Amino acid sequence: MTHSHFITFRDSLVGDWVGTRHGAEFDRELVRSRWRITLDGRFLHEEWHTAGAGDRAVPTAEALFSVSDAGPGDFVAAYRSGKIAFGESAFADSAWTLTHRWLREPGIAIVRLRFLDADTYEQEVTEVTPDGSHRPESVAVMKRESRV
Repeated sequence: MTHSHFITFRDSLVGDWVGTRHGAEFDRELVRSRWRITLDGRFLHEEWHTAGAGDRAVPTAEALFSVSDAGPGDFVAAYRSGKIAFGESAFADSAWTLTHRWLREPGIAIVRLRFLDADTYEQEVTEVTPDGSHRPESVAVMKRESRV
């Protein structure tokens, strides 16, 4: 995919989203995300909120994703727990795939975002196990609350 396809994808993410995350530990967890373009369009900023076992989503993580002439690139994410993750991303077949690595501990996750329709996106997280196989962690279906 070309850079312009990713820019359209990026622009479609901008706004406030709410959804439900499903997975072994996350069955029916309320989640929210807010996406903004920042720093003269060179970065995409995400705020991620989760509810855990509660009914109110609270701030959990923030991430900055670089956007260059070549498309999506590196990112860094800071979590409320104090953990930091980094990685790189790629855009192909209308899906944005992020390789997520923890800074000071082992672990890799693959996060894939794709639009189901203009106002719904799916975020699928797969954990990469030590033997290199992939284990599904969670899937969140996010509905648009507002555009910015």
